[in-house]
Amino acid sequence: MISILGICLIILFSWAISRDKAKINWRTIISGLALQAGLAFFILKTSIGEKVFEFLSKGIMAILALAEKGGEFAFGSLYKDAGFIFAFKITPAIIFISALVAVLYYLRLMHPLLKGLSWALQKFMQVSGGEALASIASAFVGQVESALPLRPYFAKLSQAQFFAIMVGGMSTMSAALLATYAGLGIPSKYLLAANLMGIPAGLIISKLFWPSSSAETVQELPEPEIPEAANLMDAAVHGAQEGLKISLGVIAMVIAFVSLVGLVDLILSNFDLTLAKIFGFLFSPLSRVLGVPAKEANLVGSLIAEKIALNEFVAYLDLANKIKICPISERSLMIATFAICGFANFGSVAIQLGAFTQMLPARRAEFAEMGLLAMLAGALASCLSACWANLFFG
Repeated sequence: MISILGICLIILFSWAISRDKAKINWRTIISGLALQAGLAFFILKTSIGEKVFEFLSKGIMAILALAEKGGEFAFGSLYKDAGFIFAFKITPAIIFISALVAVLYYLRLMHPLLKGLSWALQKFMQVSGGEALASIASAFVGQVESALPLRPYFAKLSQAQFFAIMVGGMSTMSAALLATYAGLGIPSKYLLAANLMGIPAGLIISKLFWPSSSAETVQELPEPEIPEAANLMDAAVHGAQEGLKISLGVIAMVIAFVSLVGLVDLILSNFDLTLAKIFGFLFSPLSRVLGVPAKEANLVGSLIAEKIALNEFVAYLDLANKIKICPISERSLMIATFAICGFANFGSVAIQLGAFTQMLPARRAEFAEMGLLAMLAGALASCLSACWANLFFG
């Protein structure tokens, strides 16, 4: 039952550093925790939930297979016969998913789905419609893209609402990257569950860190700002181009950060140390509280640290490699998948600050104040989801 202790410690820490404890809406916190518990129970303990997520997992793998067809056509034998090459594998998946999402928006199919889900989340957790929409959308299209429908309303959003939107982007991942990580060998069932549970988790932690006034919780969902497209083909082309930009950014970050880690490890080798050893030691107590067995605490701790200090790309790639070369228990694999789900890292802070400042330059100082705090909240949200998953595992 160590996971219960982990949940209590995360909530207690978040309450302790709250900006205004008197404004905390405990119904939002309790209903969010209940929703997380319900999702974890449904996904991990019921046959129906297992079948639903098995079906969704197969759907992700089927989408990934479609992306592979484009990859095989573009790269030929380099893609099909050269084994796993990171750049060749992730680029087709991200481009295809990005184009697919753009088409669904153009056909007006994406927003009705998000609107229905956000309405239910707004009523259940008592958060504003904009916060609910952005939190749910971030699990589909990413941390910056999810806020675009709210752009016309940015000037009217409070600091607490902006903070919740930023945390929602930090506690979830886009569908394109979800498929990519499944392609690496990470169980898609755990990836889907972690991303879904990250939605209420981000709202829970954000409303503890930075509570909203009671008037903000009843604000209705705004209509989206749909990107203009001449026709279906134009929408697909625009989505593909955006996907290419994203995939190039991913490749650039992986090259840069893996190389920098190698440089640091080269320096630390003079002291018989590596970053993985240091991070594993510092974060192993956290991984133990999440429920990781003692013998694997350092391993999972190093993955959590890599996700925060570098990015989740590096962490999932490292996890995929570890699965292949050393035995890892199913429990530790599950907890690691949940704990490193989300964009809570220093690079994402820069991405959000750059994007939101460009959209609303007058509030740049506010965004800068929120950045690192949102990253911490997003990381805690992922850990909260890991605690619930471990509680209902097995």
